[in-house]
Amino acid sequence: MGSDARVRYTKMIIKVNFIELLGKKPINKITVKEICDLAEINRATFYKYYMDAYDLMDKIEEEILEELQSIMQPSIHEGISKTVVRMLEKIKEIGEDKDNIKDYIDLMVLWYRDVLLFKATKNMNQLVFQSEFRAISEEANQRDYEKIEEILSAFDKAKLRLKANVNFEVAMELMLCTMKQ
Repeated sequence: MGSDARVRYTKMIIKVNFIELLGKKPINKITVKEICDLAEINRATFYKYYMDAYDLMDKIEEEILEELQSIMQPSIHEGISKTVVRMLEKIKEIGEDKDNIKDYIDLMVLWYRDVLLFKATKNMNQLVFQSEFRAISEEANQRDYEKIEEILSAFDKAKLRLKANVNFEVAMELMLCTMKQ
């Protein structure tokens, strides 16, 4: 159990420092040495978990995507309002890290883009979240085009509000209220 905690801590430190570097420069300018220096680990430790900075980025994106999918999946059975409440709870939970929240919002944009695309084409082969086909289909059937566009617009507004340092909870509540209606 103790070694699991150390592994989780090491991976967390690597990710936090990588994200900090991403805020300063593009990924193609970030070296493993820089990540390791900031994280205060040796490169062998980094390579134990990741091949390079791109692999680390892929793993972070996969984690975010899995978390978003776990939140969105139950919408089929519970209805969208309960899913939105769970999303709000999850967003508040991760709210301390505004860089991560922007990634979550971007993933929600992709998910609703799939809803819009499916509503228009009924073609699941064009979906980014093909594994979420049932939830996307259900959402497409429940929402009209205008509401989906309104939700997509609410995501953009939320990102702008966060960038303008509007209170985090207010920005998220406004975004999720739009989704709930």
